[in-house]
Amino acid sequence: MSDRFHYFFWIGLWLILTVCSLLSRPLLPLDESRYVGVAWEMWTHGDFLVPHLNGEPYSHKAPLLFWLVHVGWFALGVNDWWPRLMPALSALGSLFLAAHIARHLWPHRPDVAQLVPIVLLGTSIWIIYTPAMMFDMILVFWVLAALAGLLAAAQSRRTRGWIVFSLAMALGILTKGPVMLLHVLVPALLLPFLLPEFRRRGWYIRLTVATGAAVLLVLLWAVPAALEGGAEYARAIFWGQTSGRVVDSFAHQAPWWWYLAYLPVVLFPWLYWPRLWSALRQLWRQDHDRAAAFCVVWFVIVLAVFSLISGKRLHYLLPAFPALALLAARALAALQTRTKSGGGVWPVVFMFVSLGLGLMVAPEFLPRHETPDWQGLLMTRLGVIMLGAAVVLTVLGKRQSVPKTRALQLSTVTVITLSVVEATLMSSALPYYDLRPVSQYLHEQQEKGVSLATVGKYHDQFQFYGRLTRPLDAVMEKDAQDWGQSNPEGLIVSYYDAEVPAASVEPVLRAHYRGGWLAVWRGADLAGYPELARAD
Repeated sequence: MSDRFHYFFWIGLWLILTVCSLLSRPLLPLDESRYVGVAWEMWTHGDFLVPHLNGEPYSHKAPLLFWLVHVGWFALGVNDWWPRLMPALSALGSLFLAAHIARHLWPHRPDVAQLVPIVLLGTSIWIIYTPAMMFDMILVFWVLAALAGLLAAAQSRRTRGWIVFSLAMALGILTKGPVMLLHVLVPALLLPFLLPEFRRRGWYIRLTVATGAAVLLVLLWAVPAALEGGAEYARAIFWGQTSGRVVDSFAHQAPWWWYLAYLPVVLFPWLYWPRLWSALRQLWRQDHDRAAAFCVVWFVIVLAVFSLISGKRLHYLLPAFPALALLAARALAALQTRTKSGGGVWPVVFMFVSLGLGLMVAPEFLPRHETPDWQGLLMTRLGVIMLGAAVVLTVLGKRQSVPKTRALQLSTVTVITLSVVEATLMSSALPYYDLRPVSQYLHEQQEKGVSLATVGKYHDQFQFYGRLTRPLDAVMEKDAQDWGQSNPEGLIVSYYDAEVPAASVEPVLRAHYRGGWLAVWRGADLAGYPELARAD
């Protein structure tokens, strides 16, 4: 099959995944709504230097994602689809970069470059985060761009390669902070050791200079931002955020084995495909491929370091997964034997069947009050989709095929199945996660001059969809009564895991919210019934 066929094939899969997500859901709370809320505050106040959340400097994230959102809004107008399309475009660019890196690592094996985007795109963690408005897929793009620059620097175009490396590293730091250094320096330090053909005199001196240049570029933003944001903001962006996550995370703490426990989930379906394991064994025993060993060591070191870091979330590892995709593509490219009829996909079929049946019978074993009728119906639908994927794979598996073709089939079925699952899930769950109705109500009230507050920490979740131009008061539960007494005509948002509690007063608005409920109360009513205040 030609390069052109592969390009059209995986671009088509990416398009299915992206369009399904854009059409099936809005921005979701809390991460997506928070990030677009920060971008909206910068846009509204014309302050593009220091990100703000609810009127205060926001030090948790660097500004590049917010700037990219602004670029789209300048060109296309303010909308909610551009912020979600931007990470997806980064994912698409990362597929091209992964293929480009494969050509550098295996210049005599063009079939590796054809396969690596297929493997990467068909991996469950890649499918989940491609359309998510978060920082990590953009970070993946800069990591792969920096690695492409490194490989170019190690070959003929040394100066140009180092320039690309420095720019990509700087933009990666401006995307998600110093974690970019870990993702890039691990392969940079390994390259001369594991791949002697890339070894160049003065490599580590040039690497130090290029890294220093990247840091200087970042300081062009960080120093003015620190001066404008104040001492606390300066301390946070230069030290507090990084040290806090590494040593004693403010959130998302997990034990060291946490990532290992989730690998069977995030590496679906490839982990359950015996032909890939056969290909990897053959590669190990016969080929002694140094570039493949480089990919293994690259992933293992990054995994080990992140396992030792206090804060853990699955998407933190996303920039390291291209190393596994490169390894898998190299192994499959070398495996020329045809699969037997039905061979190779049965474990994946078994996983789809198990998931499908599990979803269909789960409502029967759960307490009725935990599974409303619509949730039971939803689980049944999701189960049918999983069983449908198993049937398709079974039919395809009856034909003899080379491993490369089987990889195309597995990737296609996984992408389409998970895209349909997301669309089906959101068709039922959307009322719980759609912030637009409440946000628009708060917008109308703020335009009338009504004071607005929220119980507990405010995550900017109503700021963008409500086009709110002023912060909300974030009030602790114990202080809600005082706020109500001071603002009897004001409105305050309170959150509940289950139903809104019955009381002698009625809220002015109640709505589903993230699996529970929220209620908007008059300040005077909450002053009389402070027990109704619940934090998000």
